[in-house]
Amino acid sequence: MKVAVLVLVIIGCILMTVVGISWLSDYNDNKSAVDSLNDLAKNLGVDDSTSSGIMDQVNNIAGYESKGYILIICGVVALAAFLFKKKLGAMLTSIVILAAGILPIIASPKALIFSSVLILAGILSFVVKNQDIQAPPTQAAQ
Repeated sequence: MKVAVLVLVIIGCILMTVVGISWLSDYNDNKSAVDSLNDLAKNLGVDDSTSSGIMDQVNNIAGYESKGYILIICGVVALAAFLFKKKLGAMLTSIVILAAGILPIIASPKALIFSSVLILAGILSFVVKNQDIQAPPTQAAQ
């Protein structure tokens, strides 16, 4: 079961990091277009109250930079928490993995597809922790 958690954490971290890098790349590719659209909207007198559809789309594209950074950071934090499990303790490691899976969803609901693997790993990490506590000590036959 511990190996399953390790595999899920690694897969989740890779997914979140790759998607975060992809979102940052998309933002950087479209940054000049977003800036020119903002300038055009200001020149035409379009603001958030008059044309919410256009500005919502522009703001959505502009938000991918911060969402990409959140995905990358959460992926790295989850992997670091799992690697330092002995120092942090099983309970804190499970909480950090779950938080790293849930935080990107708050920033962008689209991230649920990629962070669901980390959420599953966090849940399994709680189960593994509880199995370790409930297992009776074994005594070697003398």
